[in-house]
Amino acid sequence: VLGVFGGGVVAIASADHFTVFEDEPILFNASESTDTPSDKGGLNYTWNFGDGDYGYNVALTHVFTTFGIYVVTLTVTDDNNALDVDSIEVIVENIPPHHLVIVGPKTVNEEQEFNSVGIAQDTTLDIAKLEYFWDFGDGTVGFGWDVSHTFSEQGDYTISLRVSDGKDTNETSITILVRNPPPPNTPNTTKHTQH
Repeated sequence: VLGVFGGGVVAIASADHFTVFEDEPILFNASESTDTPSDKGGLNYTWNFGDGDYGYNVALTHVFTTFGIYVVTLTVTDDNNALDVDSIEVIVENIPPHHLVIVGPKTVNEEQEFNSVGIAQDTTLDIAKLEYFWDFGDGTVGFGWDVSHTFSEQGDYTISLRVSDGKDTNETSITILVRNPPPPNTPNTTKHTQH
């Protein structure tokens, strides 16, 4: 049965924050909504958060997991089926990848395989879709959180790691030393003459 607007019902939606980051809880409150004195105790509350989730208490906490602009709609009805609607806008900002770390040796030899792992933190939803881009400082690049590379010339190289969650990007780098290894030891083949 559809409700009828009016009848004394006034929906008033409020929130403790209107701009938050992903995964940051927001407290929504409809306690200022009013009705005629005889009906106020029988009010029912329906929250549509605009992200596919709903809530049904006068006050409740909700978490948005994806950045964007959400129109949160409150519908208040009384026991006479009178209703009113109020809405507020919430801006959810993206949390970029953070706490980037490059794990790997700081010194390798020429033609020795350099193995490294990139570590980054993000929201639970974003962590699985992070993209890793490597610049090894010698004109070559790599992709993925786990990489291997071989340097052909000695010197200092700055290795950069850039991580993206599809909206924002963060970057870190380390410097490694590539050495020219000494020649391998050769056995002493000098013959000794006994006197």
